[in-house]
Amino acid sequence: MMYSLIFFLSLNYIRFSYIAICCLALVHQLNKINVEKAVKYIVSCKNLDGGFGCTPGGESHVGQIFCCVGALAITGSLHNIDKDLLGWWLCERQVKSGGLNGRPEKLPDVCYSWWVLSSLIMIDRVHWINKEKLVKFILDCQDVENGGISYRPDDAVDVYHTYFGVAGKIT
Repeated sequence: MMYSLIFFLSLNYIRFSYIAICCLALVHQLNKINVEKAVKYIVSCKNLDGGFGCTPGGESHVGQIFCCVGALAITGSLHNIDKDLLGWWLCERQVKSGGLNGRPEKLPDVCYSWWVLSSLIMIDRVHWINKEKLVKFILDCQDVENGGISYRPDDAVDVYHTYFGVAGKIT
């Protein structure tokens, strides 16, 4: 039981770190943590492809990238990122349909529009994405009769993908 809890926490360390940094920044209390140590750990999760994993050496994934780039942006540490390399990796997430996937060789999912575009905005590379194709993909996932957005065209709509589809479309 203890091992699985430790494993769960290690997989979520980056996400929890981002949330803590974000919350502390909102209440002007970043001085309550060792920001330098947090940044050092986040940077240690950077991969040769420019992306970030959930732990050092972990596979790059857009959800982890958003958390890492967001935390580095808040702490004024974006200089630790190769913006062109990361931007290229993120732009390669766009597939033929215009949708975005979370990592190589996976299917597109509407929710990744938010994670990818937000990360690209933070590193000033959002103009590298074909937004027209992405908007078409998101609209193709919309249920025009009943409302809502699904993760892929012709699938069941849900609140999660509706939220991130709308957020990704207006980003």
